[in-house]
Formats: sequence, C-alpha cells, structure tokens
Amino acid sequence: MNNYVGDLRKEFTGILYHESTRVWQWTGNGTAPVWLLSGVADYVRLKAGYPSPKWASRGSGKSWDEGYAVTAYFLEYCNSLNRWFVAELNEKMKDKYSDNYFQDLLRKSVHDLWCDYKAVYQPLQYEVVVNGTTQGDIRFKREVGMLYATHTLQLASEFALKVLDSKVRQNKPYKQVKLIVESFAQDIIPEMYYPSVAITTNNTIWLNSDYIQSFVGNLKDDITGVLYHESTRVWQWTGDGRAPAGLVNGIADYVRLKAGWRSRTWPKRGSGQRWNEGYAITAYFLEYLEVLKEGFVGQLNVMMKYYYTPTYFETLLGKDVDQLWKDYKSVYAAKAPSPATAAAPKAPPPAAAPKVPPPAMVPSKAQSPAKN
Repeated sequence: MNNYVGDLRKEFTGILYHESTRVWQWTGNGTAPVWLLSGVADYVRLKAGYPSPKWASRGSGKSWDEGYAVTAYFLEYCNSLNRWFVAELNEKMKDKYSDNYFQDLLRKSVHDLWCDYKAVYQPLQYEVVVNGTTQGDIRFKREVGMLYATHTLQLASEFALKVLDSKVRQNKPYKQVKLIVESFAQDIIPEMYYPSVAITTNNTIWLNSDYIQSFVGNLKDDITGVLYHESTRVWQWTGDGRAPAGLVNGIADYVRLKAGWRSRTWPKRGSGQRWNEGYAITAYFLEYLEVLKEGFVGQLNVMMKYYYTPTYFETLLGKDVDQLWKDYKSVYAAKAPSPATAAAPKAPPPAAAPKVPPPAMVPSKAQSPAKN
C-alpha cells in the first residue's frame, strides 16, 4: 500500500468488495475456474462503483476467461441481457460448474456471447444498397446520394443512442446498420407495407423508392428526417412488444424533431385527440414532457427495455399520462400560437444534428414518413 499512487481509500474499498465476494460466492465445489471466480468478484466490485483506475477498458481482452476486470466487464454485458444473470449463475455454481450455464440462462453459448460483447466495442459499419433501377431509385442516387445517406445513417444512430441512452448498444450488439432502397410494390415486400415510406426490422431499414419517385419537395431533407426516425427504431426499446405503437413511433419522431429534421407536413403543436396517436402528435407531447424533466425520453426508453406500463409516466413525472396530456393540451387551448410563435412554451430550440447543416424546410405533399 505504501507504493500505491492514487486514491488509496477508494482502491482499498474496491479490494474489500472483491474479497468479500470471494467469501460468499459459490465455487461449484471447487470445479469453477479461478478466473471466473475472480471475474465475478470484480463484477461485484464494479457494480458497487469501485473499479480500479488501473483496469483495462471495456471491450478489451482476447478471451472471456482471462479473469478479473476482463471477465467482470463481460459479465456486466451478460447481466445487461438478463438483470439476474450473475446471481443466477452463482446459484447454479453451488454444486458444480459448466459453461453450459451461459446457454441455459441467455440462450447463447459463451463463445457467441463473447463475440457479441466484442462487437459492441467495435465501430459500427453503415451500408446503403439500392436494389433497383426505377425512377425512385435513380432519384435517390441523384438527389440524396449514397455517400450522404451512409454518413447520415451514422450521425442518426449516434444521435439516437445519445437521446435514448448509449448503453442500448450493449444490449443490441449489431455490427452494422443497413439501408436498402427498393420499390415496395415491385420487390418482395408484403402488400400491407406498399403505402409506407420505410420499415425497419432489427438493424435493417427498407426505404420505399415508390415514395421517393412521387415525393414533391426537397427530397434530401425529407429523407434525412426519415433516416433519423428509422435509426431510432433500430435502437429503441418497445417493452418487449407491449408498448403502444403510437408511443414507439412518437419517440422515433421525437428524436427526428430534436435533431432538427421535422417535416413541414406535420400538424402543429397541440394537435391531436390522444397522447398515443403516434408520430408528430406524440413527438410534440414528448417534447413538452422533456421540458418538465430533462432526459425524460431517455429514462422512459430505459424503463421500456423489458416491459411497458403507462405508470412509468407517473413514476418519472408525478402525474398519470392522461393528466399530463390534459396539461399539455391546456397550454395550447387558451390561445392558439401564432405562426411566428409556434415553439413549445419554455422549450429550448431543438439541437441541430451534429455535422449536418440545418434543413431547408420545404412543404411536402407526401404523407408523414416512417409508417412502421
């Protein structure tokens, strides 16, 4: 200890968390590898908030079984997939140890989990593919451009992750985000999606070139907004499918709004009959709630990782969502805002998306984009 340089008290506290874990953890009757035991102990130290400044960074290491901090960070990732993983792993190790416990608890082999973990800390790849030669495909290449679309995918993902909570990427270990431009009417797309501007499944976005062909206005600006919406759909949580579609799409349009790429075809603030009508209606409502509590949308998204209930609004803001909607509507009921004062009361202007010039807002006759 005499030779230690740094906050000795904090380092010593961390050591005690590690060693106290060694006192209580199961060892599989001696069959659990020492490196795993040290990794679990360092995970507890990490969870308690006492990692050592000398630890390697997250994502480092050549193998999950290197022990100590390397394994601790890997266990942190595994625990993000199942909040009880480390506790359940320890319980399984009461009598014996097997690598198969990872498969039992997370439905993937430990090798695949390690590959997913490493992928989280590798730079994402962005790819744009134009599948056809329709007039819409040609117009996309001419007015939007492959390089611009690729760069916008990157900026949109980075911005969405910042708003939603950057840890989302730990739980969705995608190696790339892909945009496919194609005619929904001509390609193998279910007929129900023909009128849609875009659809997103996992980390792949399909953009309808039929929409592009018929669009009137500044196509580049419009598609930029669409990509911010759809990139949010890649990363956001949906309460394991329980969240209302209107809320999910509203969050995606909120990110688009916050990035500065709203469409002039959107209705005005204060419009709508229900808070969960979706898209711009819900986006403007979320903008109002964000004024009441900075970071609200990100916190709501985190809460929606495993489940959804409307009581989340009351938990975060102290009022149920229906009352919050009434409050929001009352802001615009007393006096309709004039065109010159259309901004939400007390709300700061939306931050411009980094490295992208602010859009020229050109009225469009097209429908509101991103019908997922």
